Amino acid sequence: MRPYLFLSGLALMYLGSALAQSVPPARTGKTLAEACSSNEQSFVMRCTAYLGGVADGMDFLSVYQKTHESALNKSRLTLKPFMFCHDQPWSAETLRQTYVQWANSNPSRMQDDQYVVAVDALHDTFPCK
Repeated sequence: MRPYLFLSGLALMYLGSALAQSVPPARTGKTLAEACSSNEQSFVMRCTAYLGGVADGMDFLSVYQKTHESALNKSRLTLKPFMFCHDQPWSAETLRQTYVQWANSNPSRMQDDQYVVAVDALHDTFPCK
């Protein structure tokens, strides 16, 4: 029962962010991209810490998907939109560069919530096969 509540809550949080009418200016993909592209060390640290947290959460979901696969299949739930797959351990700098490149290629997404955009950037750049 607990896995379903957790997954339901996660899905609602993601969808709620994606469907929000307006995102506070400090939480948009654009402000995260600006922090990641900054020459100011404190902004870069904010960027890498944030993306590291998002990546850790996505790694957790990858492990959770593997260990609870049969229960998730029975319930028809999937965590794949929230996962990213990487062959080697990622670094903060790799995450930062990945996000900046993705943001530059997807300017129409920069007004969305930074969490949704960060998840999509990692998922799109490092898709699970």
